[in-house]
Amino acid sequence: MTYAEAYVVTLLKIAIEDPKDDYIILQELKGLGSGNGRDGDSCCSLPSSSSSSRSCSSVGGGFWCSLWWWSKLVLVFIFLAVVGVCFFLWIGPFLMNKEVIPILNWETETFSKPVLAIFIFTSVAIFPTILLPSTPSMWLAGMSFGYGFGFLSIISGVIIG
Repeated sequence: MTYAEAYVVTLLKIAIEDPKDDYIILQELKGLGSGNGRDGDSCCSLPSSSSSSRSCSSVGGGFWCSLWWWSKLVLVFIFLAVVGVCFFLWIGPFLMNKEVIPILNWETETFSKPVLAIFIFTSVAIFPTILLPSTPSMWLAGMSFGYGFGFLSIISGVIIG
């Protein structure tokens, strides 16, 4: 390479960092701490623009903040329980009557016993850890081959899978 001038100046920046820059000092902000590990929770602090800014750790505030948190948790669990009961009472039987039982009836009427045994064995071998897809096959094995031989075919399929 040729340069217009006879000399070249190399720019080399060497930065020496302060070793204290690797650490950050964590401090609790005044007025936002709740004293129970949930800093910045919306129920535990008032906006800082208000003149009476205080936290839950003030007189009796921690109790109300904790009570509000637990009440929200209980309401969520009640909601989930109601949804679970609705699924168990209405959606589960609907799916059983409209989807699972007709498929089981179709399999028993369509396939012969040896083909049905291979079908049950392979379905249980493919889905051994996820029991939901293989559960109708387990029912079908028990109804078609009896509980003894059905159990043996299911266990051998689980061992292979």
